Formats: sequence, structure tokens, C-alpha cells
Amino acid sequence: MPDAGRQSCPAGLSGSFSGVTLGFGYLGEGGSTMAMVLGDVEVAFTTTFTFRWSDENSGAHRDGGFWHPLPPRGFHALGSLGCPSYDDPNGEVVAVCVRQAADRPAARAGPVDYRWIYDSTETGSATSGSIWRPVPPSGYAPLGDVCVAGFDKPGPSQVVCVRTDLTTPGSTSVIVWHTEGSGGTFQASMAQISAPARADGQAKAVIAPGSFVTYVPHTPSPAMNGETQILRLPPLPGPWPVMPPPLALPGAGGTQVGRALETNRGSPRADRRSIPVAADGRLLVIGGDDEPC
Repeated sequence: MPDAGRQSCPAGLSGSFSGVTLGFGYLGEGGSTMAMVLGDVEVAFTTTFTFRWSDENSGAHRDGGFWHPLPPRGFHALGSLGCPSYDDPNGEVVAVCVRQAADRPAARAGPVDYRWIYDSTETGSATSGSIWRPVPPSGYAPLGDVCVAGFDKPGPSQVVCVRTDLTTPGSTSVIVWHTEGSGGTFQASMAQISAPARADGQAKAVIAPGSFVTYVPHTPSPAMNGETQILRLPPLPGPWPVMPPPLALPGAGGTQVGRALETNRGSPRADRRSIPVAADGRLLVIGGDDEPC
């Protein structure tokens, strides 16, 4: 069962191994974009979110707030953010966004529809909200549920789905909110999608999107349906690389983001190095020719 004890908003990315740490530089003032080309997708990060819904005044035993990432220009969100509090995550939480890598096979596609999962009917919350699951086109997978204000289905451009060979099952061990005590018509639990404690035996990058998935009583779980996916990316130097939670810290010139990528190669202090960052704050391609992404 997911753990209901956590009370702080999730950092957005997850997973951890001891070993080499590759730093991601910083998000500069004005929201300059960090980005990496990883195979068929380009990955960027955002710390900017727009409010969608919270259960405030519902009487639920836990507080829950739901926000949606505002991606950098040209990038797309993968799912909404769920927080086990009413705190504003802007500038404090990181979410993953993607776009198609240039001159590479198609790796992302918009959902063909959305499936209703939950809404706040009769909860007594100060605002109304609903949660929907993207229905992917054949050969693609969703990477999180979408929360919207009100009860209308999300628009097709809210998120993108990712090609299935670029995804792998994630973990849902942390509950961000559940409906117990709310008195609402519908019951559900929302869990953060995170990286597993250890990736499988193949050397690959594993990035949790920073989104959540919803469990509904008496229905097959999202995990059973293959709906708790995270990004599975090409091999990087060293076995089983993953992205653990970055630390969004106040820093000169912007928000410092650290500990963004680790690989399992010995002790935490062994062979530590950083990905070079271009003068404008963009990352240089991993394993490339030091050209900005």
C-alpha cells in the first residue's frame, strides 16, 4: 500500500542510487530553460505551475492541492502535480517536460481522449475539480493523470503521451491525497509516480515525471493496467542511471538544482562529475561534442 504519512509536496523527480552525481546547473532568472537530448526525446524541467483544484473545506482527513506544470516554450507536460498540502509549489518543485528531439523517430503524441477518474461532487470543497486519465494512441503510454478546475474534460494539448519503448513501470508508494472524510460522492486515492528503488538490469536512465496517478476502489489498479509509467531513456555512462529528487534551493541568479542524476558506480562520493552548462544556462549534450541542447 502507498504510504500516507508524507506531508510535504514532492520534489517532482525521484529515484536514487549511490554513485556518480551529474549536476544540472541552475534555472536562471527569468526561467531560462535547462534541457537535455536523450535519444528520441528532449527533456526539460519547469518550476512553474498553475493552480487547478484543492480539497480545502472538504473535511477530508488529509489536505490535497493539484497543480499543472507550465512547460518551457516548445515542451509539453506529462501530467498534473499532486501535493499533500495547500502549499504553492512554484519555485519549490520540479516537473519534467518533453518535446520531440530533432531528426529522430516520433517519440511523443497527444492523447486521443481522456477517461474520467474522479470529481469533487458533494465534497464541500471551496472549488470544484476533476481528474482524468489520458487515453494514448496505439504504441504510446500516459505518464500521469490530469486535474482540471471544474468538471469538463481536459483539452487535447494538456499533456503528451510517450512511446511505450521509452517508458518503464514506476512506483506509487507515496499517497498525496485521499478522499476519506470528505463525504464526496466518489472515493479515490492519488499517489505520486516515482522511480523504483532500483531500475531493472539494463543500463538506462529512469526519470519520474513529477505527476500522480489515481486509484479508485473496486477497479483494476493503474499499476495493473500499466498506467504508472516513467521515462525510460537511452544508456548513459555506467549501469542503471536514475534521476533522484533535485534540490530546488535559493541561489544567486536563480533556483539552484542539484543532485539531478546519479549512476550506480561505487560510493556516493566516488568519481563525481558535472554535466557542463552553456553560458545561457542550457545543458550540454551528455556524451556529445559539448554543443548546447
